[in-house]
Amino acid sequence: VGSTGAAAAAAAAVSPAPATTRDNPWANLPSSASTIHTSTSTDSVKQTEKKRQEPLSTPVLDSFIRPLLSNDTKTASISANKLISSTENNDDTEALKQMESTLTTNNAKPSEDLVESACKAILAQLDKNANMTFGLLLLRLVVLHAPKEKEDDITTTCFSKCVHWVHQQLTANQHTLSPAAKSMAWCTLSNLYAVSHSYLAHQDLDLSVEAAIRDLTTSRVEVRQAAAAFLYNVTLVISNHEKEEMDDVTVSLLCACLDGIGQETDATCQLRRLIVAAKLVKPNKDANVNVTSKSLVTDLGFGDALHDLVAKEVNGNAANGDAAKVKQVAVEFLKILQS
Repeated sequence: VGSTGAAAAAAAAVSPAPATTRDNPWANLPSSASTIHTSTSTDSVKQTEKKRQEPLSTPVLDSFIRPLLSNDTKTASISANKLISSTENNDDTEALKQMESTLTTNNAKPSEDLVESACKAILAQLDKNANMTFGLLLLRLVVLHAPKEKEDDITTTCFSKCVHWVHQQLTANQHTLSPAAKSMAWCTLSNLYAVSHSYLAHQDLDLSVEAAIRDLTTSRVEVRQAAAAFLYNVTLVISNHEKEEMDDVTVSLLCACLDGIGQETDATCQLRRLIVAAKLVKPNKDANVNVTSKSLVTDLGFGDALHDLVAKEVNGNAANGDAAKVKQVAVEFLKILQS
């Protein structure tokens, strides 16, 4: 159990996915030589309107543009070997060996056939409740190579059945997952949502979000971190979809991530929760503030919680880590609320 938990904890560490080069946010500022018109009231009105339309400057919040990925392959070999030791089917054994070799080779990408064969082998053990943590440790890496969605088989392949199994385990009132396995299950859904939305669209995303929200308050920090990573990745997608009215998912995310955020003892969990809420109010550097979301945050009095985060002292090693980023994002979030 100890080695399994340690492996799961190491794998739960997520890193931002590679991003393309962003536009220089300072590129459109006028040079010192630019002519400034102040002679007419019309020019003044235009300048005022332009200022109103310009998005608020929130550089720290805006830097969180990439999904979080649990993509460390250090546990791929031990996970595959553990599954192989319990596998009697020769085809499954060969698929697991090939997948392990591919995942641990730089720049190698498994074929869709290999992904399907490996999922068949993993599913055989998950269905028997055998080696669940090791199976999920490997599955979280496999889903990063999700095959192209095909409407006719998206719910019938072994890949989709693995996704369904994980979704069912996380959303069921009773499940058989240990804390280590549960954190890997959230990493699996989080990774999948970062690369493909269609597979989860065939599940109930609302149920997944509700389950992740419940796990934000569990006593196990590895589960809280993984659940928060899933909510972060979901928010990166849904926050950029303009809606006239807030849906239930948005309301739930805002309330759950800000309620009691000051009592969260883990800085990583705290930061992810804070970014989820802030992104729902201001999705990216080019976006205008979502007035409805902003009003909800203000009306529910969450500004006080943000002030408390800003006032909290950050010392020692934490000054360069997530605790410091919490403070910076909280400052920017308050700036958004006060705009």
